[in-house]
Amino acid sequence: MANHLSWLACVVRGFVWTSLAVSLLVQGHKWIKVLNSVWWACSFALVSALQMEILFREHAIEIFDVLLWLLHTLLLFCAFQNLGCFVIQNVPKGLSEPLLAREVDSEETGLGRASFLSKLTFSWVNSLLSLGYSRPLSLEDIPSLLSEDKAHLSHQNFMHAWQSLARERSKNNTKNLVFWSIVRTHLKENILISVYALLRTIAVSVSPLILYVFVNFSNRRDSGETDLREGLTIVGFLILSKVVDT
Repeated sequence: MANHLSWLACVVRGFVWTSLAVSLLVQGHKWIKVLNSVWWACSFALVSALQMEILFREHAIEIFDVLLWLLHTLLLFCAFQNLGCFVIQNVPKGLSEPLLAREVDSEETGLGRASFLSKLTFSWVNSLLSLGYSRPLSLEDIPSLLSEDKAHLSHQNFMHAWQSLARERSKNNTKNLVFWSIVRTHLKENILISVYALLRTIAVSVSPLILYVFVNFSNRRDSGETDLREGLTIVGFLILSKVVDT
């Protein structure tokens, strides 16, 4: 019976990893990308919770479980990349582009070309801080908003979604056009904010438990009953929770 259950668990794991591999390859439609990203983020959250539960119960973790958690961390990275966190989004130029924006474009490159790590640590603003340290800043020194964050482009996207909904629906069915236009315009951003909020909630909830395990490990270290691998694992999870919380 135990061998049968072990064989069944291997089959289920193989099916899960096969489906994950297929989801990495199939990235055609926008909704498929969003669904895959949500799936990968939830998978990372569930595996992280399971590893933490194993660590708290047994005060040790297998190398295979650590590798499994690292693979799901890569899936989380792919989810962020799928949603555009690590990709610089260039807005196509059109007739609505302001004629006097050419002088301001150079000021947008600092934030526009910033990587995810640079945005996370706010290192993209170091040049502005250095300039402010050397002399008082003027209005021309302050970078303007990125093109995709400006009001006229948001208005254009909203009106495009509004007109698309108006064409798809009949004249007698014009209810909730504002709501669904906002959903179409800002769906990806709202999903990304929800994923960030979920990860931050998990990190805030898990951090006190990790600190509790770390204190117990420190007390056992004084008595001579310590395991270096366990200590490094606890510190790694603690650093990860603080990074996600940030």
